[in-house]
Amino acid sequence: MVDWLSENEVNYDIDKRNAIYNFIINWSKGSPTITLFFGKQFQGEFIMTPLLRAEYVAGCSKYSVENSIKKMNYEMHSAGMNHLLDFYELNKKHLDDNKELNKLLKMRKSGKLEKLMETQIENVEKTIEKSQLVIE
Repeated sequence: MVDWLSENEVNYDIDKRNAIYNFIINWSKGSPTITLFFGKQFQGEFIMTPLLRAEYVAGCSKYSVENSIKKMNYEMHSAGMNHLLDFYELNKKHLDDNKELNKLLKMRKSGKLEKLMETQIENVEKTIEKSQLVIE
């Protein structure tokens, strides 16, 4: 399911894409086996659009299921961010320009994204209880 999202452009089979998004978001909200964190202090403003949030959650959820990870950690966050950036790269021609994502793509290419994600995880651990799902 998640692979289909990253392999197809955003304007292809919109009904199927929306069904997958709805399933992933609802599963991640209701799952007792996965804990995700959202908030301005974590990902940044760009995650706040429903489309981009769904792509990030899809990447995190896939990693969680494939690796039996229950709580947000660096690897899960990295999977979500990289899935999101892959989606954005594939679909730039269909999406509004996003300066923050463009900056993150440059950071990824230069090898600096990892340090940013490590800092984001450290900040989350300091500010949010690990046992809750927070969506602002």
